[in-house]
Amino acid sequence: DLLAVVDVWADWCEPCRIMSAYVGFLAADFAGRVLVAALDADENPAVCERFQIQGLPTLLFLRRGEEVGRIVGVTAYPDIKRQVEQLLALSEP
Repeated sequence: DLLAVVDVWADWCEPCRIMSAYVGFLAADFAGRVLVAALDADENPAVCERFQIQGLPTLLFLRRGEEVGRIVGVTAYPDIKRQVEQLLALSEP
């Protein structure tokens, strides 16, 4: 039932390094409230096809395996954090 944030990245993608650092901040800021994972796009083409990943880096926001949001490209950490907070607020009773 936790909101999942999936960092879709590739080793050759320089902007992915920036977003991966931001995802690390998310993991610390939302520990216990958000599940954070990383997915190597080159090693998981079927997942990328399923979610129609066309640009890297991509952050997928999933709830129960269904996409509830996405960010493509490098985005400022406060904006990412705000989106997570909004998605968490939607799931609270």
